[in-house]
Amino acid sequence: MQNSGFSLLELLFVISISAILAAIGVQHWKELQLRNELATTTKQLACF
Repeated sequence: MQNSGFSLLELLFVISISAILAAIGVQHWKELQLRNELATTTKQLACF
């Protein structure tokens, strides 16, 4: 019998690592958006 595919433990490990990386990515994305919004607002205020 040939053993093909992934075990449940391997799949759960990959899913958990992906979830952690996605959470970190979302957090950095929100920080980047806030920085860009602050820069845009500052430029608009300076031009006003």
